[in-house]
Amino acid sequence: IAYWQDNRAQYPRLSRMALDFLTIQPMSAECERLFSAAGRLVTPLRSRLEVDIIGMCLVLRSWLQAKI
Repeated sequence: IAYWQDNRAQYPRLSRMALDFLTIQPMSAECERLFSAAGRLVTPLRSRLEVDIIGMCLVLRSWLQAKI
């Protein structure tokens, strides 16, 4: 985490993405929000999506909303 904080100016987008992953708190309101978003993403037509694909979609959506 310290590396990405120290190199934030050199790699602004990449450091923000890395810090996004590295600072996830396991029990937080953010987890509940992501779980709800995953529930909206997996519809009857998308019920066969793999867990890793769902996770990637949620991360990409989060980065798009944050304009990263």
